[in-house]
Amino acid sequence: MYQLMSLIVLDLSHNVLEDVDAEILNMKKLEILRINNNKLKKLDCPECEVPSSLRELYASANSLTQFPEEMGGLVQLNKLDLSRNKLNEVPKGIHKLRKVTYLNFAYNKVNALPKKMDRLKSLQELDLSNNNIKDIPQVMKKCKNLSTLDVSGNAIKQFPQGFYKMRKLRVLRAEGNPLAQAVPQRFSASTQTAVVDETPQVRSREKPPRPADVSKINWILSGSRFF
Repeated sequence: MYQLMSLIVLDLSHNVLEDVDAEILNMKKLEILRINNNKLKKLDCPECEVPSSLRELYASANSLTQFPEEMGGLVQLNKLDLSRNKLNEVPKGIHKLRKVTYLNFAYNKVNALPKKMDRLKSLQELDLSNNNIKDIPQVMKKCKNLSTLDVSGNAIKQFPQGFYKMRKLRVLRAEGNPLAQAVPQRFSASTQTAVVDETPQVRSREKPPRPADVSKINWILSGSRFF
C-alpha cells in the first residue's frame, strides 16, 4: 500500500468491503475516492488523519449509519454522496465543509436537518429525496448559492416563509410531500426535472496507466475481489 500513497484517484466501488483501510484514509494526495456499492457500516478511523486534499467522496449504496466527526477536516471537499445508506440524520459536522457544492443524502432515514446548514455558503445542489423530513429549517434560506433542491418523497407540509424567494434557486423537486400549498408556478417545470447523477460511470475492466509517473495514476479496482 505504501507504493500507492501518491494516488490522486482511487476507485474501490462495487466490491464487498466492510471497512476502509486506514492506509487509504492516510493518503495525503488523494483527491477523489469512490467506495460506493460495498458493505461499509462505518468510516471512522480515530488513528487516521483524513486527507485534506480530498475533493470528491462517493460512498452511496452502503450500510453507513453515521458520518464520523473527523470527516469535518475535509476542508477541500466539494462533492459528497452518501445516498442509499442508513443515516438517521445529516451529519452534525456537515457545516465544516465550507467548500462543498454538491450533497446527496437521498434514500436514507433522515428526519431533520442540522441548524448550521446555513454555513454552507458554497452549496449549489442538495438532494434530500426519499427520507423522513418533516420541516425545512428557516436557516436554509441563507444558503445563497443553492440552485437545485430535491426534497421529493418526504413528509414536508410547508416551506419556510420567503423560501421561494431565494434568488438562485432554479430547480425545486417536492413531489410526494403532503404540502398544504402548491409550489409556485415558476418551479412547476423544475419539479419534473430529474436531478442528474454526477457520479462518474465506472468501467470495471479499465486498466490503470503505466506507473511511469505515480502522481498521475488513476487507480481503479472496481468490481475486483482482492481481499
